[in-house]
Amino acid sequence: MKLKNYVMLFMVLSLVSIHCVMATGGDLLRIDPYWPTTIGSPAEFEVWCNSGDSYDVKIHLAVTKDCYDLMTATGAVVVEYDGSTIASFDKGDFTGVTANGEKVPAVIGYTVASLKDHLDEGLSTPLGASDTIYWAWKPLANAAFDPIGEGHEEITVTVNSGNIRMLVHLFGNSVDNSGEFDMRVPTTPSGFVIPEVTVGSIMAVAAMFTALGLVAYKKKNKPTK
Repeated sequence: MKLKNYVMLFMVLSLVSIHCVMATGGDLLRIDPYWPTTIGSPAEFEVWCNSGDSYDVKIHLAVTKDCYDLMTATGAVVVEYDGSTIASFDKGDFTGVTANGEKVPAVIGYTVASLKDHLDEGLSTPLGASDTIYWAWKPLANAAFDPIGEGHEEITVTVNSGNIRMLVHLFGNSVDNSGEFDMRVPTTPSGFVIPEVTVGSIMAVAAMFTALGLVAYKKKNKPTK
């Protein structure tokens, strides 16, 4: 087997293993796109339960300090379903948190370290232990999300802020009205994790176009036999 075939096989097996990891753990919620995410606002997401039903679904948001600082006071984040608003967040709905070992929400939520790790995806300077992020969650006020099953539903999320960098996750109950919120989206950079524009990224794009131009030039000027 040629080397390139081994490489392709490794890539396929890697993708399969990622999918298997994501699929373990019982009735978890899903959101798509989930990796990698480079979306501008507003953005559309498909959400569903990978097995069975999830009740009392809430949307969970986490943003960087830069995004939080530039949020509008009211209607900072608006979630719509089928043309109607089902959740709306003001800037005051967000709570700042710094300690990496803390969970948001407490006990059942994601660790702050994990959220920082996904929020800084593509940043030249990763978020550190002293950096503060902000989070909030609210119910999705529509019968389509109580419960949500294996059928995919589409939500539209609009972020009214500058320097947008926000994660979008979901929580739900495996038992109606239990309040346990034991179902959730596995931590991913789903949301508005827009790549940082750096000199390096600009040079990489420029190099790509230069290479394409060189290939086109060689094809055009290839001597005929």
